[in-house]
Amino acid sequence: MVLMANHVVASLSAVLFSKLKDKHTADQEAYRLWSEYCS
Repeated sequence: MVLMANHVVASLSAVLFSKLKDKHTADQEAYRLWSEYCS
């Protein structure tokens, strides 16, 4: 559970960092991660 939470936090942090560089790509990545998390 904790490892999963850490993975999600790390992924979200990576998405936020990517958003600073390339908003469009980051939005696609965020959507993909959210889809995986909800499935």
